[in-house]
Amino acid sequence: MDYYILAQSVMWMVVMLLVWFKSDAFVEYAELFGCKKLFGIEKYRKAQLQNLVSDYRLFLLLNHNCLLIRLITCPLCTSVWIAIGFSAVLGVDYFPSLVVLSYVIYGGAVKLYEENI
Repeated sequence: MDYYILAQSVMWMVVMLLVWFKSDAFVEYAELFGCKKLFGIEKYRKAQLQNLVSDYRLFLLLNHNCLLIRLITCPLCTSVWIAIGFSAVLGVDYFPSLVVLSYVIYGGAVKLYEENI
């Protein structure tokens, strides 16, 4: 097993999880690239102004409660599906390490972030 490839893949997964779950980057870029309608950003911004939702993931869950939305609003589920994607390229042997390491490092990063707020 090439540990460099594993480490780089895990770090990319952690970055993806942090960007999706701990920032508004997706919403900002959707607006920047003119995809507001496609992703319902306008409705999200209205709900946000009315203090109905705190983040985009909650908005999706409240307005489009289906399996896909539940999967992308759950950090562990999202981690598993991202790991499946990476494993399709790297090999299935990497799957358990990708899931466990990315989720643990993501959890540690979130904990450090919350302690420093």
